[in-house]
Amino acid sequence: LTALLSGFNLYLNDIGGSVPSHLGQLSALTQGFNLQNNKLTNSLPSQLGQMTSLLINFQLQSNMLSNQIPNGLGGLESLHTTFDLSSNSLGGTIPPGLGGLVSLTNGFKLSKNQLYGCIPDEVWTIKTQHPTENSLPGWDIGTGTAGPGTQRVSTALASSNWDAVSNGLYDVSCASWSGLSALY
Repeated sequence: LTALLSGFNLYLNDIGGSVPSHLGQLSALTQGFNLQNNKLTNSLPSQLGQMTSLLINFQLQSNMLSNQIPNGLGGLESLHTTFDLSSNSLGGTIPPGLGGLVSLTNGFKLSKNQLYGCIPDEVWTIKTQHPTENSLPGWDIGTGTAGPGTQRVSTALASSNWDAVSNGLYDVSCASWSGLSALY
């Protein structure tokens, strides 16, 4: 059965409890893994990153998921559209493994969680970025050896699909923002 299943969509139900780790064995999924708007709780299993054929829609937004985002979710390297963990209670830092979402071109959403800390350099490589309506206390855009981090900020602002609203990501130096002509 798992070899024949191309999509797994159980959104808008009252499904509660933990996300089972064995769902990561749905390795033939290509057309979506959608459990949004349920009552799922606890941690996300890192095994979900084993769905390496998934092309569109990894959606677990609007649940009650908690703890840290597993680094293993970066294994969804074929995902092109929508990685959405928004509106949960996920905490901790953004794991650098999410930089493995190299094919993602639309919809990287982590808004309305309890994330904090620096945004890892690996995550800045994701092509789809959107910090609109940003109520973050600040961002660590880093300066690295390439000079001021304004390029990353302006790249993020020029795109329209990276969303990290309402978290506690921190540590921006206002000097790093010099040279920006607009901030939306």
